[in-house]
Amino acid sequence: MGITTLNFFVFLAIGVLLFYRIPKKMQWMSLLILSIFFYVYASRTMSIFIGITCISVYLLSLLIERSDLRYKEELRRIKAGEVEGDKKLIKKQNMNRKRLCIAAAALINVGMLVVLKFYNMIFAEINASFFGGSDRFFPLLSIGLPLGISFYTFQAIGYLVDLYRGKVKAEHNFFKVSLFITFFPQILQGPISRYDQLSPQLYGEHEFDFQNISDGFYLMLWGIFKKMVIADRAGMMCDLVFPNYLNYSGMQFWVALAAYTMQMYGDFSGGIDIIRGAAKMFDIDMVDNFTRPYFSRDIPEFWRRWHITLGTWFKDYLMYPVALSGVAQNVTKSLRKKGKPHLAKVLPSYVACIILWMANGAWHGAGTQYILFGVYHGILTILSMEYHDRLVALGDRLHFNQHCVTWRWFQVLRTMLLVAIGRVIYITPNFHAALVVLKSMVTVPNFWIFFDGSVFDLGLNSANALILVVACLILFGVELAQELGGGMHIRVWMRSQNVLIRWIIAFGLIFTILIFGIYGKGYDAAGFIYMQY
Repeated sequence: MGITTLNFFVFLAIGVLLFYRIPKKMQWMSLLILSIFFYVYASRTMSIFIGITCISVYLLSLLIERSDLRYKEELRRIKAGEVEGDKKLIKKQNMNRKRLCIAAAALINVGMLVVLKFYNMIFAEINASFFGGSDRFFPLLSIGLPLGISFYTFQAIGYLVDLYRGKVKAEHNFFKVSLFITFFPQILQGPISRYDQLSPQLYGEHEFDFQNISDGFYLMLWGIFKKMVIADRAGMMCDLVFPNYLNYSGMQFWVALAAYTMQMYGDFSGGIDIIRGAAKMFDIDMVDNFTRPYFSRDIPEFWRRWHITLGTWFKDYLMYPVALSGVAQNVTKSLRKKGKPHLAKVLPSYVACIILWMANGAWHGAGTQYILFGVYHGILTILSMEYHDRLVALGDRLHFNQHCVTWRWFQVLRTMLLVAIGRVIYITPNFHAALVVLKSMVTVPNFWIFFDGSVFDLGLNSANALILVVACLILFGVELAQELGGGMHIRVWMRSQNVLIRWIIAFGLIFTILIFGIYGKGYDAAGFIYMQY
């Protein structure tokens, strides 16, 4: 049940109607039933994996809570003089018990994710290298990836780690924990929500407010426009050019890369808009995952704006623990003793940054090129962290105006170019193919494709190319207005308009999607890129 299909909209309408018709104390139960139905309908037997996650997370959360209660009781008895004991020792024992629970959660849940995602890649390579065929010795799995496994796994682990850190309290109702993990709008492609932000909304009582329906409707329309008019149209070019990269060269790759840039943004951010719009109809506000990343001035800013919840998850639960670990602190002390204070200050964070980006690359796909994609962005991030302030200071000494509009747009275009280069690594079949494409892009100046009409042989005819360009200009205009307006939301602006303008815009979007959207026979409406993660 893809989120741009008629089945989903009917399902959503029925779900919203039931949600506001039943007693408010039972609303969270209706969300759970809807979520279970949605997942089982979409995944069938693969649903067993998310069931294992729900059970394991629930039981381990109770064990973590029990360990804390045991520690507090032991500490109370020591303070009261009822027993003798070492406060530091019992604190360490409590931490060890809780760490064991986190390790068990990672072994079960991250283990399932890693095995299902990487088993075939690793053992197919071993079979091919040593046994003369991809399936000659080690049997390969043929079950695929469960729907949304990366998203719900990370969300579940985040809940347990926050519980371990004392940021949240354990939920004793198994079905409420299951709702947090399986909430159907976010299961396809995020966002990766935090328990303290999402759970009060899931479990709370909600009054019907037509404004929520209206806001959700407009947000979904905008997301569908980005997905079906822009992303899926641009994808027709990308699906032709990059898998068949040996048949193309030079400027053809630049055109296809520009299309891929818009495909990714339209697909990812459009999908998040649809999801947030659907949740808003239930009076649930989900965090925004994209804040106009193509206006970023450097790589770190870009990744603070792109897939925000994934980036913050990696920083909070991977990068910071690595950078602040005992090993990192020992390295820092050693370097300081050797008279290298700057290296002692930055090395742990830089190593943690590379680890974060390698994990980020692996999250995006099972293949060497994904790891290299992560390393590429990790290196760019480190270079920015190391030299940004120095370059700004150098510009000031040279009396270079770094606050003018032209410099700002230069920074934006420079960042987009660096991001685009990384996406060549990402979209091509392998790293060798990426090198071939990148070399051709800088050595083959075949500008004539723009004048002899051959640019329309890249998967889009002149009419579809014109539609894509106009749609991208509309998207650019809206997001530029938001950027200049300090992040103004479209739906907030829509509220301030009279009803005639609102209906003109709404019906305009609907007819634009119906007339210019990519759908129909042979079209996979559920084919969001992030679904494979």
